[in-house]
Amino acid sequence: MRGYGVRVAKGRGVRGFVGFLALLGIVGLVVVYSLVTGWKVLPDTGNWFTKLSSSLTALSKPKPTWQTSVGDQPEVAVAGDGAVVVISDGGVEAHRMSNGEKIWHRNAAWAGVGGSGDNIVILGHTGRKHGYDAVAADTGAVEWTNSSAIAVWTYTDLILDLTCPADNSCDLTARSPATGAARWKTRLAGRAQRLAGANTALSSPRPFDGTIQPPQPAPPLLGFPIDSQIQVVASASGRRLHTYEPTKDTRMVVAGNRVVESTAVLRDGSCRYTVQGRDPDGDRQVWQRSGYDLKTSSGVACEQREDPLGGGGLLEAVGPDNREVLLSSTTGAPVYKLAAGDTTVATDGRVALVRTADGKAVRAVSLSGGASLWTRDCDKSIKVDFASGVALFTDAGQGTLVALSSSGGTLIDVKSGATLLGYAQNGLVIHIGLRVGLVTYGSSTR
Repeated sequence: MRGYGVRVAKGRGVRGFVGFLALLGIVGLVVVYSLVTGWKVLPDTGNWFTKLSSSLTALSKPKPTWQTSVGDQPEVAVAGDGAVVVISDGGVEAHRMSNGEKIWHRNAAWAGVGGSGDNIVILGHTGRKHGYDAVAADTGAVEWTNSSAIAVWTYTDLILDLTCPADNSCDLTARSPATGAARWKTRLAGRAQRLAGANTALSSPRPFDGTIQPPQPAPPLLGFPIDSQIQVVASASGRRLHTYEPTKDTRMVVAGNRVVESTAVLRDGSCRYTVQGRDPDGDRQVWQRSGYDLKTSSGVACEQREDPLGGGGLLEAVGPDNREVLLSSTTGAPVYKLAAGDTTVATDGRVALVRTADGKAVRAVSLSGGASLWTRDCDKSIKVDFASGVALFTDAGQGTLVALSSSGGTLIDVKSGATLLGYAQNGLVIHIGLRVGLVTYGSSTR
């Protein structure tokens, strides 16, 4: 009996040990899954798995300057002088630039970041209540509030908010980011309620794929798409300049200080293109070019379905000779004509990243004279981001992050499976799932 009892105990011990190993395996799988996807396993227990995973694995090799865990899947990060603001689905939190320590966290229905230096964070109220709080990024203190706005657009020099006292009219107010003091106010006609939220897209060129932009100054013209029309407002004064109504043959977009109109007409079995730039202050035509395709039309009837691609005051087009060209939205002049088969990856108006015709490399070109600044091998599986004078190459297959300056200097060259979340003055904010970190310029495996 004693021997049998001993054997039973050993059997239970073995089974218990095997069960413990199986449990560890399940826990490990859950941790890895949460790492990769950002899934919150136990959202009500402080994200224990997320905190554990953050301590187990570095975001990059060499290690980032700091890394930490955030409460929700992050969407974008904005770095100021003293804090990094991480906007997630349903919440915002700020971390110290120096060490990643969390400063504050707030729930928000929508959020945006404006101002400069110690940025102002706009936090839209949750629930039925309208309005927002303007919060200092480095302290979390509420600097000023608005109790009625349903939408906000955030710029480094301006905060725009939209209040709709009636169904068919809304008030647009421009405010100082630091104090909330009103600079001007104008009324928009029509149902603008569909623009509710933070930084809802206005009429503008489509950004090139893979480009995360830090906050920018307000453009000279603001185009509000309301009821199938575009109401153009001067950002400096708030003066309503003109209202445009596109047709099936025309596509209109606000670009820099012009409203650019692309017309495509089916003639003799092919689309015939005309592009013109208009000054909305009086709706005066400033320039016109024939035969330039802004890639806005598709289908057998040349229907206008897409806004043109652009950046830095330039628009991507295909010229009469079937070569890509970058046009100035101000003058309509070709700023740079690409070689046959080359395509534009991105531009900030000073430098253009161009993919070679064979698809195997990306070249940086100075737009002031057309000189090549550098060329890097880069097949189409590598993600390319370009902003703030930094070109970032994310190679998921090789697990590398490489950042180059506009002149070709290596800023970052690390082993990492992370992706870009935002730009800082001294580096890049990256993430995998709920893990967020800062990789400073000068980091390298070499």
